[in-house]
Order: sequence, then C-alpha cells, then structure tokens
Amino acid sequence: MRRIQKLIQLLKEEIALVDQTKIDKLYLESEEGYDLFRKMFITTLETMNENKIQLYARILVRSAILENANSDIIQKILFHYY
Repeated sequence: MRRIQKLIQLLKEEIALVDQTKIDKLYLESEEGYDLFRKMFITTLETMNENKIQLYARILVRSAILENANSDIIQKILFHYY
C-alpha cells in the first residue's frame, strides 16, 4: 500500500506542474488511457524503486497532455508492452 500512496502523491505533484487546460481528458477516459493507468499501478506494485514510481507518474501525466498525443512509443518502451 505504501507504493500506491507514494504513486498517488507523485501524481498529484506532477499534475500540479501542468496547465490544466492542456490535459486531454478524452485520452484519460479512453481505453488507451485506462490501459496505461492500469499498467502504471501494476508496475508500481512490482517495484520498490521510488525513482521508477516517480517516472510512472510522470509518464501518465505527460501522456495526457494534448501536445504529447503521439507519445505512445515511449510508453510502450518503458512499460514493455509491444
């Protein structure tokens, strides 16, 4: 549970750094957004490395920014789901 709490804290910190008008809410509600969110929680539970957990939070938030709409290759590489 401590890892998930850390992830949620880091997500809040990452979200605070982003202009809220640039967040693609449709992406977050999409199947792709759901898959990324789900994978992020699973990988967080599988690691004790806080740097990785911070990276997962950053990936999710940055993926939801409108300008990064085509950044799925980075997600695939980092989460190994080719």
